[in-house]
Amino acid sequence: RNPTPRRCLLVCVASTALLYVVYAAIALGGYVSWGDTLTHSKSIVALYDEDDPIFIAIRLLLSVAMVVTTAVNVYPLRESVTGLVKSFTGRGSGAVSHVVWALVIVSSAAGLAIAFPHVVVLITLLGGTLAACMMLVFPSIIARQVLGRRTWCVAFVITSIFAVALFLAACGVIGKPA
Repeated sequence: RNPTPRRCLLVCVASTALLYVVYAAIALGGYVSWGDTLTHSKSIVALYDEDDPIFIAIRLLLSVAMVVTTAVNVYPLRESVTGLVKSFTGRGSGAVSHVVWALVIVSSAAGLAIAFPHVVVLITLLGGTLAACMMLVFPSIIARQVLGRRTWCVAFVITSIFAVALFLAACGVIGKPA
């Protein structure tokens, strides 16, 4: 009802903590299920039999989930892109531009999937570069509206250093490849 800076910070911290708990539970479940076998396999998919009916159902459900999440994720991205275009050009966005931008976004994702059939390389590159910015740098820039100047500067410096380290690791400059 009343978005004070303290409440905004509380929502941000709580949602991030919840996301961490969910991801940790998924990782723990995977490790408990497969143990050390998981660390020596290239993919979790390789641990299942291709003819296993449960695995076929899992792949089918994963495909349905991908279709749904693609639509859910393309919409805000498309709206952001059309908003940016509108702010630079001053022209409104119609149905045709929405369709064109949605096609460009989906085609780009499909092109990346075709260009990088081994998804580990793509996830490593994008996760260390773009995701680092989306999860660390951009929220710390937005936090400037909520936090005091000194606190914001400290948070921004820490997240920027961590983002640069992730970027360098994704590019293979630091760390050793898996």
